[in-house]
Amino acid sequence: MKQRAGLSASKWFNILLFGLVGQIAWNVENMYFNLFLYNSVYSGASQTAVDGSVSVMDAISKMVAYSAVTAVVTTFVIGIISDRVNTRKWFISMGYILWGAVTASFGLISRSRIAALFSLSDEVKILSATVTAVIVMDCVMTFMGSTSNDSAFNAWVTDITDTKNRATVESVLAIFPVVAMAVVMAAGGMIVGAVGYEMFFLGLGVFVAVCECSCTVRKQATENKR
Repeated sequence: MKQRAGLSASKWFNILLFGLVGQIAWNVENMYFNLFLYNSVYSGASQTAVDGSVSVMDAISKMVAYSAVTAVVTTFVIGIISDRVNTRKWFISMGYILWGAVTASFGLISRSRIAALFSLSDEVKILSATVTAVIVMDCVMTFMGSTSNDSAFNAWVTDITDTKNRATVESVLAIFPVVAMAVVMAAGGMIVGAVGYEMFFLGLGVFVAVCECSCTVRKQATENKR
């Protein structure tokens, strides 16, 4: 890849990979977690369980609201911390790996697993506990994503660019939300239909974590050649 305005090929590789992967993960959360609650968690639940617990629309509303608050607070707090400690790469690397791990964990959430984990037999408590687990894990995923992408990665991009190349980099990154949405819309439904939500989330989580590991290996190899 041709270097532009002082940015090495390695930095461009990281910008493109982290930018696109981060947007894909965010789009999956925004587009599929609501469907996961509706089509998986509530699927097959009795009306008695739903009436005694919380409706799917109320559960979705709570998940969206709590996730939004988590994103705002995390971006503000972690942004300040990363500025103070001046080690954004650690937040990016560990954040993306943990982001992938948490995303993969959604594939393991089901009413039967929650019932077995907490030794529950009452269907109302099982549904309530499962919905709570999804909402909590969504907030954890948002925390990891906001830490690695919104706080550390965006700040890192600002750190490594200047007035000569920042507009170019920001223009490229601005395209990724649209690209990621197209990818998720085109492939997400087919993948879920073919393998189910469990393998879908597991696969996405592994993909995010592997992309981070590939960047780390690539960076280490580049440094060893110097």
